[in-house]
Order: sequence, then structure tokens, then C-alpha cells
Amino acid sequence: SIALDTTKDVLVEFYAPWCGHCKRLAPVYEKVGEAFKNDADCVVAKVDADGHRDLGSRFGVSGFPTIKFFPRDTTDPEDYSGGRDEQDFIDFLNTKCGLHRTSGGGLKAE
Repeated sequence: SIALDTTKDVLVEFYAPWCGHCKRLAPVYEKVGEAFKNDADCVVAKVDADGHRDLGSRFGVSGFPTIKFFPRDTTDPEDYSGGRDEQDFIDFLNTKCGLHRTSGGGLKAE
């Protein structure tokens, strides 16, 4: 439901608990979530799309992990096709959310 909140920008990882790629991504994605935890309008979320197959189907998830960005003011997600390291996600969210976060949640000097 957070992804469909049209007042927030939301990055969602659709994962499966048994997926090796998802397990490798988990610590990186956790750090990204930490970096943005103080920004209520730029949310990093994840959903077990294997356990909630209806959600996976609804958003066209066919493999794991699948990452989608739900921009505010719409319920239509964009596929995330960027890199999978922490800085790639942070740069993407900073651009999409209009923020200046760094790893660890600090702010870049402008």
C-alpha cells in the first residue's frame, strides 16, 4: 500500500526469500533504506513477491529481484534498470526524489 501512496516516491524491491540474487542484494538494499529513512516522502520498500504472488502479477514481476520506482502523483511504476550497488540506488533516488543523501543518511554539501 505504501507504493501506491501518491504523496510519496517509493522504490520497491520485489523479492523471493529463496532467491540467491535477492539474498546478495539484501545488505546493499538495507543500506539504501537506512540512507533514506529520515525522508518520509522518499521511501525504500520491499515485498515478498513469491509470498504475495498477486502483487507480483499486478506489477509484471517475472523474475527476482525486480525493482520498480513508484513516483508520487501516479500509481504506474517505472522499471528500475540501473546498477545494483549502494551508490547507484542512492544516486537514482536523489535524482528522482530531489534529495542530496549520501551513504549512511548524511547530506551532500550543495
